[in-house]
Amino acid sequence: EKELFAGFSSESQAKAYAAKVKEAGADFIIVAGGGRTLDTAKYAASFADVMLITVPTISATNASYRRNTMAYTDDGKYISGYKNKRSPMFVFADADILGKQPLRYLYSGIIDAMARWYESKPYRDIYPNHTHQRFAVDSAKIMYDYFTMNAEAITEAFSSGKPNDMVVETVTNIIGVCGVGANFMSDIVLQGFAHPFYNMVTNISKEHEKMHGEIIG
Repeated sequence: EKELFAGFSSESQAKAYAAKVKEAGADFIIVAGGGRTLDTAKYAASFADVMLITVPTISATNASYRRNTMAYTDDGKYISGYKNKRSPMFVFADADILGKQPLRYLYSGIIDAMARWYESKPYRDIYPNHTHQRFAVDSAKIMYDYFTMNAEAITEAFSSGKPNDMVVETVTNIIGVCGVGANFMSDIVLQGFAHPFYNMVTNISKEHEKMHGEIIG
């Protein structure tokens, strides 16, 4: 069964897809696309209680790996993060596809990843003995350093349109390492400023043309 997605990762969208999954008697969902599509499929898989396989077509997000879904209204206003039942079972990140994405999507993913360090570093001193929190914070620092040191080389690598080692490493960092850090769930929330700011900006409809990372930046 094939379905095309349009819109936002809302509860009504996810439940509609989950109903189709149950009606088809499917064992799992395979989803290909960007952040909204991936988040909706995770949401639907959680409602339908089936496994999920993700195929990201852009690296502007770690949505293909992280467990939670960013939930919106049907017209694109942020509501909250929804904690799905499980993380995706497999992630197929094809460097040949991702190496040809427009640089706008790449930069959006990099900005989002780098912002996590700015937002999370104050928590290093507040929760020095909280293992999950330290992992999330320290992985954010690793990502910040990687993108700072390799900015020019990354742009050059993706501009070539070929799946070279730098493309693979960058995609792995945005989707994989950031995704692992985002998968740790605890009672402590790395609130920061940039992401709550983004959440409120979604109330302005014209801002929906901008990408998540662009607003975070």
